[in-house]
Amino acid sequence: MSKAVILPFPATPTTRRRIAFVINSLGPGGAERVLDNILHTAPEGEWECHLILLDQEHEHRTPPDFVTIHRLDCRLHLLPSVRQLRERLLAIRPDLVVSFLVRANIAAIIASRAIGAPCIISERSHLTTHFAERHRGLQLAAASLASRLAYPRAHHVIAVSEGVRADLIQNFGVMPHLSASIPNPYDLEGIAHAAEAAPEFPLPDRFMVSAGRLVGAKGFDDLIRAYAIAQPPIPLVILGEGAERPYLTSLIASLGLQDRILLPGYAKNPFAIVGRAEMFVSASHCEGFPNAMAEAMALGLPVVATDCPSGPAEILAGVETTGSNGIVEADHGILVPVREPAMFARAITLMSDPKRRQHYAAMARRRVDDYRIHGITTRYWKTFADVLDRRPVSAPQPGPPPVAGRETA
Repeated sequence: MSKAVILPFPATPTTRRRIAFVINSLGPGGAERVLDNILHTAPEGEWECHLILLDQEHEHRTPPDFVTIHRLDCRLHLLPSVRQLRERLLAIRPDLVVSFLVRANIAAIIASRAIGAPCIISERSHLTTHFAERHRGLQLAAASLASRLAYPRAHHVIAVSEGVRADLIQNFGVMPHLSASIPNPYDLEGIAHAAEAAPEFPLPDRFMVSAGRLVGAKGFDDLIRAYAIAQPPIPLVILGEGAERPYLTSLIASLGLQDRILLPGYAKNPFAIVGRAEMFVSASHCEGFPNAMAEAMALGLPVVATDCPSGPAEILAGVETTGSNGIVEADHGILVPVREPAMFARAITLMSDPKRRQHYAAMARRRVDDYRIHGITTRYWKTFADVLDRRPVSAPQPGPPPVAGRETA
């Protein structure tokens, strides 16, 4: 039976609620795509929607016409984000503030107090590993401290996975009864339609694919080394851009794989490329809920992924982590320990078997059906309404039972 909690703030006595969403920008990332999906599925006539962008950056998303957009100029810094956001919220006077991504979350928690509005934050990353991958020394301590001080002061916290939620509770002071996990939503029909378009880059006849920002946390160097060990019969295409491009290009050259591993860059329509691949591979060191992987599964790609914190095991095996030191052939894909290129190479070889690929392709489609856009975004909008109405916010339901899988030596 779910546990109910009455939230300590008054309901707004209007029928059409004013909601302000806050995010750094409308970049190409997964959080931005999720917010875009939420906006496009807003219950008709029930909400007056405002979108506040903290930074003036290139916008990869187009919100629906009924959304009022406010563009600030915080230049990636926290203090200007708090100050400018506070001023804008005072002008808008929303009934509810909802934020995405760490800086926007911290700024929203602080700034929303100026208007006395409840604030819901949405955390997309496993913060402990996310901070450890991005920061060192004083920067790491400052980033962690800021979140530990701010996050417990949000009225409600939505985590993208149970692994992210557990990390927020254990390490950042978030109260269990004021948090829940809601996975990412996916427009499965839209993804399938986009995959029918012509690819924007020339592609090999057969290939495997990976995608993400070219940064250390994505483990692309581990993936390249695994590919070099496995020597599969098809090339590897890695979609994305980032600071590690020179390093990865040099690594590929040092292994003599310039003709086998391709880095074509950022794709405006990655589905047209991913949908033509034979498998999806991800060697990430940390995730929240891996969008690129789930989208590949929506296109019927079998998956080999690291059992990193957090998300891949929840999707592929129905558990926060398998806890295994070996390869696990779970119900919906193959999982491998983090930072183990030799083991990842073995998993690539396993998935190169046509019968195994066919099996996991079918299981991938079946699994991602659980994340259809309207079912998931309805949960977001219900949470927003419950918080405003002081209705009991149900404690998160238990996740699916562990999915049977077998460990491969």
